Amino acid sequence: MFKGNRPTIQGGLHYGFCPLDHYQPFHVVSNLTVGCALQKTKCSGEGQVVYEDNDPKRDTTCRCDYTKGYGFVEPPRNNCFCIPSQEDCTCYVKTCRNMLHVLDPDSSSHNGIAAKVTLCLILIAEHTAKRIQKHISDKTFFGTTAVEKGTTLLDSSHIMVLVGNEKCGKTEACLSICSSFKAKGFAVIYMTASNCFEAENMSYYVEKDKTELFVFDINMKPTEEDARNNLLAEANLYASENNKFIFTIKTSTGKRGLESFHQRQQVTMDCFTKDDKRGILMKHMQYNNIDECINYLEANYEDSEKLKDDEKIKIPRKVIDDIVEAETTGQFPELCKLFCSTRSLLPLEDRYFKNPSKSLIHDIHQLRSKTETKVLYVTLVYVLMKDTFDESEDQDVIKKSINTICEKMTIASYNPYDIKDAAIELVNKYIYLIEESGRFMFSNEWIKKAVWISYMDIDQKYCVMHCQWEYVSDLLRPNAWPKQNTDVCIRVNTPELTRRLTSEMKNTGSAWSVGTYLRKLSGNGKELTDAFCFDCMQTSGLEHKADTLLSFFNGISDLGKDVQVFSYIYQKGDGPCVVPRDVIRFAILKFTISVLIAAIDKGLWKTVNSPSVY
Repeated sequence: MFKGNRPTIQGGLHYGFCPLDHYQPFHVVSNLTVGCALQKTKCSGEGQVVYEDNDPKRDTTCRCDYTKGYGFVEPPRNNCFCIPSQEDCTCYVKTCRNMLHVLDPDSSSHNGIAAKVTLCLILIAEHTAKRIQKHISDKTFFGTTAVEKGTTLLDSSHIMVLVGNEKCGKTEACLSICSSFKAKGFAVIYMTASNCFEAENMSYYVEKDKTELFVFDINMKPTEEDARNNLLAEANLYASENNKFIFTIKTSTGKRGLESFHQRQQVTMDCFTKDDKRGILMKHMQYNNIDECINYLEANYEDSEKLKDDEKIKIPRKVIDDIVEAETTGQFPELCKLFCSTRSLLPLEDRYFKNPSKSLIHDIHQLRSKTETKVLYVTLVYVLMKDTFDESEDQDVIKKSINTICEKMTIASYNPYDIKDAAIELVNKYIYLIEESGRFMFSNEWIKKAVWISYMDIDQKYCVMHCQWEYVSDLLRPNAWPKQNTDVCIRVNTPELTRRLTSEMKNTGSAWSVGTYLRKLSGNGKELTDAFCFDCMQTSGLEHKADTLLSFFNGISDLGKDVQVFSYIYQKGDGPCVVPRDVIRFAILKFTISVLIAAIDKGLWKTVNSPSVY
């Protein structure tokens, strides 16, 4: 049985349409006479009237009778109608405003299409006014560079398109621009559903003698290219000083989705300036009773869940700077909202903004698990190892790397031509092609990190030793690290993590980062800290590197200001110790003598008091 039909026995099996008062939304297989599954809603509530009732596959759609002063209590998903089986379609009597008009039933000018369009415009105008007012009262919104650029662009141009990923702030940017033009006298018509508007009806919407701004925040898919082009062609026909248009398009639509728009008409929402990011973050911090403090000693964000609801949370300026400096996704506004409103996320600091989402990691895992997509996975791992796939590279070198990956995955190897074909298939989703050089690279850092996380399951030793330090700091944790639903991290065996930390200590510039990393682990990293200190003592020559050890201790302390750390601990022994004892007790015992001797030799201290705090 097909949607909208029911099987009946009339000498044989026959499929007929549902009765007018029923509908059939799903398929049914039967060799008997069967009635349609569901009865249609009658739109009989107070103020309700039928909007459309001619589809045997769907329930009746209702609207509020605007001619009698009724409006929706809750704005429906569609601007023009409500689906009673899926949402609240309750209507209430409201006072009409001067800007809204009702249809004159006796007017011959209101034919079927014009009447429906006029009705839709009335409902949209009402809904738009509510959305703009809600946006104006939003205390977390920050006017970014893109909003300023878009407002200026629309002043001089008649058509503008906002391009960005999901949850990057396109809708709020649109509403901000709309509020600016509303203040200039423009009537704003905000479209959020493509099925409420058809390009051929543009003439019924646009009135050239009125100043109107039309917003199509409908994120048309690549498969709707023809509809988008038709809509744009109509918009170009009617665009003028009085009639302006804004479109939104997802970045994932690709170049083809933007071909219809001139480059000067486009405003990108995915890239925020540092000032933008700081402004967005500070707005959400203020809204959620979070303050900036100077240093870690004043901070309480790591135990914020223990604070009272009205007690201010304090985050160090360094953490805020790290978040602003971090390379983050285009969803930065949404991430700030969740980060500041969920106290359990605050201890994650900038890691919450930099790490790939669990859904992206899952998608990469899926490539690895399916036979037909394993070659795609091998290609991504190859790009991870080499930073790029260059088809002009020596074929034997490429083949050797591919064999190594496939051996680790215990699958049959592929040839370089398979990898090239797979790379082409992955373009615009995970990697991009530099046409001038013929090289393939990851589209962004989050995809690269997601591939690395996935490959950790296969070759942990390689991933730990050969990844960039940021991955260690952001994602690698000892086995004792507690499990948290909000955290994306990888638990690693102590010996492997120890070797990586020890290798970093050989570089004076990295020693501070190692100290900072161990400090963040706090009590959950004692086993790792003990193993690391023991391994360092077995490393020849490291005990004589005073600069390295000083850098390490500055990182593991809460102050981190060169010699000032040791001045505070040793010369003011009666004060509190700023070095977590449960983390570096073993390190102190092993390193103190060599550090002090080296420091005195370099003239850093003339006198040293006994470390009485211990």
